Amino acid sequence: MLKKMYQKIPVWAAYTILFMMIVAASFGILRVMGQSTIWDLDGIAQHYPILTEFYRILHGQGGQSLFSWSWNLAWAPTK
Repeated sequence: MLKKMYQKIPVWAAYTILFMMIVAASFGILRVMGQSTIWDLDGIAQHYPILTEFYRILHGQGGQSLFSWSWNLAWAPTK
């Protein structure tokens, strides 16, 4: 029976259904419990500092330019 069903359903459809079931199980549990995969202050703690530094670079402040942009994660705010 499984072999007949495998022949009728395209592989991409089977993987799509399996993916949706895994996503529903993974994130559905969080939704039911009222939780999220993102920490409440995640945007402020991670994204705001890099965006402010990028703003300074775009405006040529701090002796840097867009061409010397570094993706180094060891960022320290300039005073």
